[in-house]
Amino acid sequence: MTHQSLLSLCTSCLLVSSAVIPCISPNSATAQGVVRNWTGGGATDDWFDAANWSPGAVPDPADLLLVSSSDIAGLDSNIVNISDGGRIEISSLSATATLSRLDVGLQGEGTLDMSGGTLTTGFVLIGTTGNSFGTANITGNTSTWNITDGSDRDLYVGEDGEGRLNITGGADIDISDDVLIGNRASGIGVVNVSGSGSTLDLLDAGVISELIVGGFGRGTLNVTNSAAVTSRLGAIANSSGSNGKATVDSAGTWSITEEMYVGSGGTGTLEILGGGSVDNSTGYIARDSTGVGRVLVEGANSLWDVDSTLYVADEGYAELEVRNGGRVVSSIGIVGNDSTGNGSVIVEGDDSMWDIASTLRIGEEGTGSLTISDGAAVENTFADIGNLSGSTGVVTVEGAGSTWTNSSVLNIADSGDGTLNIAGGATVSNTAGNIGFASGSDGTVNVSGGSSHWSNESLVRVGVSGSGTLNILGGAKVSSTHAGIGVIGSGNVSIEGAGSRWIATSSGGSTVGEDGNATMQITSGGAFETPGNLVVAKNDASTSSLTVTGNGSRLDLGFSLSLGNVGGTSTGSATIGTGAHVTVGTSTVIQNANSSLTVDGGSLTTTSLINNNGGTFVFNSGTITIDGGGFHPGNSFLLNGNSTATLNLQGNGVSDFSQLTVGNTGDAVLRLAEGHSLTLDEGTIGVSGEFILDGGHLAAETFNNLAGGEFTFLSGRVTVNGDVLGSSAPFVIPTGGTVDGSGFVEADVVGQPGSTITVTSGNYTLGNPFSFLGFVHEGTLSVGNRIAKLKSAGFAQLGALTTLSGGTITADNGISLGGGDVIMGKGDVNAKIAAGIGSFIYAPGGDLTLGDANAFDGFVSAGNMTVDADSIILLDRNQAQLGTLTTVIGGGKVVAANGVVLDFASAITGDGNIDTPNDPLRPTIINGTVEGTSSNLSIGFNGYVKGIGMLNNVYFTGTHAPGLSPAELLVGNLTYANSATLEIEIGGLTAGNSFDKLTSNGILDLDGTLDVTFLNNFMPSLGDSFEIITAANVIDEFAFENLPDIGPLLWNVNYGATSVLLEVLSPFTADFDQDGDVDGNDFLVWQRNPGVGSLIDWQAQYGSVLPLTANANAVPEPQELFILTCIALFSCMQRVIR
Repeated sequence: MTHQSLLSLCTSCLLVSSAVIPCISPNSATAQGVVRNWTGGGATDDWFDAANWSPGAVPDPADLLLVSSSDIAGLDSNIVNISDGGRIEISSLSATATLSRLDVGLQGEGTLDMSGGTLTTGFVLIGTTGNSFGTANITGNTSTWNITDGSDRDLYVGEDGEGRLNITGGADIDISDDVLIGNRASGIGVVNVSGSGSTLDLLDAGVISELIVGGFGRGTLNVTNSAAVTSRLGAIANSSGSNGKATVDSAGTWSITEEMYVGSGGTGTLEILGGGSVDNSTGYIARDSTGVGRVLVEGANSLWDVDSTLYVADEGYAELEVRNGGRVVSSIGIVGNDSTGNGSVIVEGDDSMWDIASTLRIGEEGTGSLTISDGAAVENTFADIGNLSGSTGVVTVEGAGSTWTNSSVLNIADSGDGTLNIAGGATVSNTAGNIGFASGSDGTVNVSGGSSHWSNESLVRVGVSGSGTLNILGGAKVSSTHAGIGVIGSGNVSIEGAGSRWIATSSGGSTVGEDGNATMQITSGGAFETPGNLVVAKNDASTSSLTVTGNGSRLDLGFSLSLGNVGGTSTGSATIGTGAHVTVGTSTVIQNANSSLTVDGGSLTTTSLINNNGGTFVFNSGTITIDGGGFHPGNSFLLNGNSTATLNLQGNGVSDFSQLTVGNTGDAVLRLAEGHSLTLDEGTIGVSGEFILDGGHLAAETFNNLAGGEFTFLSGRVTVNGDVLGSSAPFVIPTGGTVDGSGFVEADVVGQPGSTITVTSGNYTLGNPFSFLGFVHEGTLSVGNRIAKLKSAGFAQLGALTTLSGGTITADNGISLGGGDVIMGKGDVNAKIAAGIGSFIYAPGGDLTLGDANAFDGFVSAGNMTVDADSIILLDRNQAQLGTLTTVIGGGKVVAANGVVLDFASAITGDGNIDTPNDPLRPTIINGTVEGTSSNLSIGFNGYVKGIGMLNNVYFTGTHAPGLSPAELLVGNLTYANSATLEIEIGGLTAGNSFDKLTSNGILDLDGTLDVTFLNNFMPSLGDSFEIITAANVIDEFAFENLPDIGPLLWNVNYGATSVLLEVLSPFTADFDQDGDVDGNDFLVWQRNPGVGSLIDWQAQYGSVLPLTANANAVPEPQELFILTCIALFSCMQRVIR
């Protein structure tokens, strides 16, 4: 029987009872009741047979009737009422009473007390009329009351009056049909079922019937202390104006096989407390538009189990509260079902839960709200907040540990208006999330507070076809795979506050404006993160914007940022404000003319920035970092700042411009870092600009720093491609830095140690001709086979290594080399050379020409020089000054057209040749040491060589003029070729001081010409000798001896094994004593040693005297006459003997 038919039946039954009962109730006017005991002594079991009572009389409704010891049978037709203070007491286990109808409190007060036995009745009214008060107390586990009315009559507790039914101590009431508690408007009914085993069962052949708490009046049902109530249907406050309350407490149970109505048409309350439980199929709180329903499920193990749908405000106003560990279970949950429905659900406290097997809708057509707080939980599959058009739904999940778990999609504003609030550390989870799903819908999600989290296994869409808003505040978090904002409708996202963030985990795409309009604002430390890409204004219809601003605000993209659609008409804009940071894993692209990117105080880090199809790029201030890709904001770019704008180009990428200006009117910094290449047709550093080269590669046709800007070269490479790099400040090349190319670098060039300058093509002009420090380089200069023109008002200073491979270096005012500086290779250095101590010049393969043939200091070296199998050609207007060490290897040559000077403490070593003119006016002056490798691998001189240096393993093919004036020269192994000349100067008789002498501890191998000259009008005398050579071994003789004229005297060159002696001899062969005449003393010398000469010569030349006189005029002295006589006699005797 439905609750509507039940109400009609109840009304008709009450009309019958009011008409019949006065007719069958004798003594109804008795004023004072009598105590009567059932004896069963009558002929029948008729309740109104006086013989069955003691004292015997027909019972009055006001009597106290006691049934305690014997059965009562056959009373089905009896209609009994208890009124005016009357009471029936059934107290025996064996007592059995059967009544057709029972009124407890028909008029006044009536009481039924049952503590044992069995009572069987038909229709029962407790508190029948308006002034009545009926009470039935059924107690004890031996008490059973069966209400079995064959005409579907029921139990009414509080019909028009006040009725109370107490079932305690294990008592059992079984009812075949329906129970109404507080039936009529004036009726007040209370049913208390308490205690383990106490039951109220509404049974009809095994089918459970309806239990209504508050039909039209006021009804109360209390099920406590493990008691049990069962019914087919349950209704609390069934009709408009009714008031009903049911409390199931302390492990009590109310089991309903079908629907449960709380505030069906009136005001109804259901409280499930202390481990109590209610179960039913479908549940309604506020069924009709007049209904007001409230359900409280509170405490651990308290449970409302709804097998089917739970409606919170089907049409009226409803509240569902689940607190402190209470639990509600349903298949479906709908809050605010009808357009007139207004429902509220609160799930609060640890372990409190609403467990929904399927769908949850908050605001189906009406108004619904759900609050989950303080650690409570709600679980369901699919959920809608604001489902149908005109509906309003609000869900608030707040507090640490509070959770709403959706195993499927969550729609906030499906077709209506929906709001989701997540706060205080709460968590909401679902698969996909949609905000503003259908056209006309309006959805908002607010996620606020640290640790608050909206977790989406799939994508989140804001403004699918309707209007959607997502606010992430105060450190809260949203996670999803993708983000879709303004899919077709309008979407707005705000991520605000330190720690607030939206993390989209998929590497796929997220959008701000697909076909709809959208905004995303990331402020005050908020963040959006995804490993994928983000598109702003994806399709033509979209006008959408992205703003990231505030200290700590971040946008982190693993892939690209695209503004607008390629060549389309959408409008996509992005602004990066003060303190914000945007990181893009690949490229940032302005796709069309309607779209724009503005950096105004924040930072952008991206692989590439590309402005396609005429979009707008504005860089007012902040930092842009291009890492690994290219910077292409347009063919021409002006980097200015209303504050400081810094552009960092780094990583392995390439950027190019036809024209780039840095800091023309505003403060701007461009930093070109490791791996990045910047190519410019024309580059300019303005008055307030700074260009920092920090490891990258700058390639420019023209680069101008003439307005007072700053060019800071920390490391990297500069290439000038055939035009001009101009700077009013010195162009400093740092350690590790490289400058290459061709063209002009018109500035003071300062190359620090470890820097490199490379000429890659044509001519490269470097330096400032108006500065004495116009070119100062301490690094490497690589010329190759090209031309480097070095400009300086003073010497151009070369660095650690200068190399040529057939190229040319020029410097109008000369070149200097410092200690440790090297020139190496082949080619021409057409400039004055001033090479310091420790410098090194090396020609390893090919000829190297150095110096200035027109300068008196064309080549001056105090350093080292090595030539390997080729030639070093030294140019100087007079002698080239050789340095500390000159080494010739493998037959290499040092060539000097005007000779060389080897100073003291300097040396020439190796095996090669010093090729200089054999001209005393262009001599080679050796005051240092010349040390050939060996006597077979020697140093060759073909020029005019003089000086006082030590010579060893030296081969002369030119002229050797020892000393600078007469000197004794200590030497080693010397070889004079046939073409060679040894010049000896004689100005006296003392070796070294007055005449030249070679003193060798080795071998002197002689050939060629000995050329002897006198100094200072010196003329030797007869008998003078000059030992011009001493050696360990003298080999061979001079082929030619060019000796000066000594008048009548004769020269004798005496070649010994270890010496060469120049002797002045008499012209007379018989001047044996070399005293300038031939006289008797010569004879005495001959007499002692006939081997000194010929006696015949003495005879022929006797009398000859220097100056020469004819011997015919000689008159012998007496002594001489005696000697002559003796000689004549001696001759005669010799003949006689023969």
